[in-house]
Amino acid sequence: MSRNWTEIWALIEEATPGPISCSNERSNNVLEDAIIGRKKIWISYDQKDEFDGLVGTEIYLDRINNLKTMEIFALWAKDSNEDSWESGWEILGRYAMKEECKRIVAYTKHSRILDFIEYHGGDTSFRFCDVPL
Repeated sequence: MSRNWTEIWALIEEATPGPISCSNERSNNVLEDAIIGRKKIWISYDQKDEFDGLVGTEIYLDRINNLKTMEIFALWAKDSNEDSWESGWEILGRYAMKEECKRIVAYTKHSRILDFIEYHGGDTSFRFCDVPL
């Protein structure tokens, strides 16, 4: 993964909120977490062996609700192939259940993803708010 990190990081950065001024530090933090296994970077490729999609996940204990949770911190897709989305969602769900997670949480600004989550019974009524100080 570190061999293709520049290209992978560009996709993660495009898909996540955060201060651009801290890009190098953010990149190093995510890469380090991925290398030690704290975060998972799921990548799919098309038939030309080019990046087709990327999902970044981290499992943590939501101490407020005492629930093991899988957070999707980055989600990027080249196209909107419904079969690919369904397959990816199924794989993520199986992985989360194997890890004994009780829910999946994510944040996104893309209405297509919100529609997909709602279709699968997810609650999209909450908003992520980012106020730089």
